[in-house]
Amino acid sequence: MTVTIPRYQAMMPAVLTALADGQLNPLKPVCDNVAALYGFSEEPLNLTLLSGKQTHIHSRIGRNKTYLINTGLIHQPKRGEWQLTAASAQALDMQYARKGVFITTSSFSKAACHNVSRIEKSIKKRIVLIDGMNWPHQ
Repeated sequence: MTVTIPRYQAMMPAVLTALADGQLNPLKPVCDNVAALYGFSEEPLNLTLLSGKQTHIHSRIGRNKTYLINTGLIHQPKRGEWQLTAASAQALDMQYARKGVFITTSSFSKAACHNVSRIEKSIKKRIVLIDGMNWPHQ
């Protein structure tokens, strides 16, 4: 089975959600949180670029980091660690979002559900996971 990894633009909301705790975050935990939000299995997590030096997930999240720094939504006070800026945190709060919704056509892993619970506590907002395997089919 071939797994499609979302383009970097589609991953931006998940990257911002992974940074929503406002703390300095190294790349690995951000990647883990984004992967958990998408419910990725080991296959897409281990899929590397042609160079073999970096995974597709790390590449896409790294590209997100570059664009988000350029737009001022996140900053990198020291190498390898980044966080939301005050302006981006205010912008997220101004959206009046009470919850986030993630939908998959398969099913979310137990790790994804666990990480969502942890993220919900840190951002104090509700995240809903809609499992495609339980979705009513016609």
